[in-house]
Amino acid sequence: MSKKYHLLLAQCVVMFVCIASIRYGCYVNIDPDKKVRETFKLTDCFLLSKKLASKGHVFTQYRADFRVSYNVNNVQYTKWISGNGLDVYFTHDNQSQENILSRFDNGNTYPCWYNPEDHQQVVLVSRKNWTAIYSLIVPVIIFSVVSYFFGKGMIRAYRARQEKKPSKRIKGQRKK
Repeated sequence: MSKKYHLLLAQCVVMFVCIASIRYGCYVNIDPDKKVRETFKLTDCFLLSKKLASKGHVFTQYRADFRVSYNVNNVQYTKWISGNGLDVYFTHDNQSQENILSRFDNGNTYPCWYNPEDHQQVVLVSRKNWTAIYSLIVPVIIFSVVSYFFGKGMIRAYRARQEKKPSKRIKGQRKK
């Protein structure tokens, strides 16, 4: 294989990795929030307590956790949840989690959303931030640039192949 085909193959691999990265970003950051908006039902949650959960010793990570009580179909549920019940990941940004905790006071009632298929799944803090989109910007830019050069390379390869093909002679015409 020539260097041109190796380059096209490498570009295909890069585009595949970008697509996988974009899809993973959507799966982790966008799809859960979309599911909450479209399928979860609104109810009231009574905030029993809150805490800043942490893990790790060298690189400490944080998460805002809440103990809530809520009623669905005359059944009372009480459980610990992360701010966004679908997002159980910790973050290095301590201040963002402190800000989430400061928005809620123990003993007050707040709107929350529960999953009608699994009443144990509840969301107190609806994520409406653009940070989920930030993780998609780099793969989209890389994909766009590589796609441009991939298309350009494919056109060059096609033209080079067309030039190598012998032209068709009309029957009876002599070879020059």
